[in-house]
Amino acid sequence: MIGSDISRRALSITSFSLDRYNLLQKAELEKMDINKAKSISEKGVDILNPPYGERILMPDLDKTYEEIGDALKTRFQDHKAWIISSNLDALKHVGLKSSQKIDLMNGKLPCKFVSYELYQGSRRNEG
Repeated sequence: MIGSDISRRALSITSFSLDRYNLLQKAELEKMDINKAKSISEKGVDILNPPYGERILMPDLDKTYEEIGDALKTRFQDHKAWIISSNLDALKHVGLKSSQKIDLMNGKLPCKFVSYELYQGSRRNEG
């Protein structure tokens, strides 16, 4: 299991939680921006919990979600990605077609847990 975040505080909280459940030794945590993240395997499942614009205010949230979509498209092909967010407008800026959407709560915030099948090229003419 590999985890990354741009926030040292978020990584510290994650480390504490993993340790609490005896999973810390099975995880690698690293401070890293999504723009520098790379796949370490041919296939995988990637779970992202980007800022929603609620607790963590960002000047250009739409751009952040666009960068997430670009990173997934270019560096995580043949993976399945899941993104949780309460910001449905920002999710549109990922720029990928979702394969599944699940309504859930993250604390008190109603969210969508959205799945994306990542692949190289286009599937328009497949059939």
